[in-house]
Amino acid sequence: MDEQHIPYLLNYHFFDKHVAAVVTRASCSLLVWSPHYTKDKELLERVQHRFTRMIKEVCDKDYLDRLKELNIWTLEERRNRADLIKVFKDI
Repeated sequence: MDEQHIPYLLNYHFFDKHVAAVVTRASCSLLVWSPHYTKDKELLERVQHRFTRMIKEVCDKDYLDRLKELNIWTLEERRNRADLIKVFKDI
């Protein structure tokens, strides 16, 4: 299957099922999930950017609008939330 067919296969149902598994695996890997260098953070954000562009229902919208419609956060927001949860648990 080539890349041009992927957007037609993706929909909200696929997104809900598979993105949860990807986020769970990524959040378990601390070095990948919370990289030190800005260039690495931007690289990870671009992956999410490309993935959301493949969902045909929202492909024509702006990145932040796609995130809002899909009800997901940017990776930076997720990292900040995870840090706050960690601090709260440690207290």
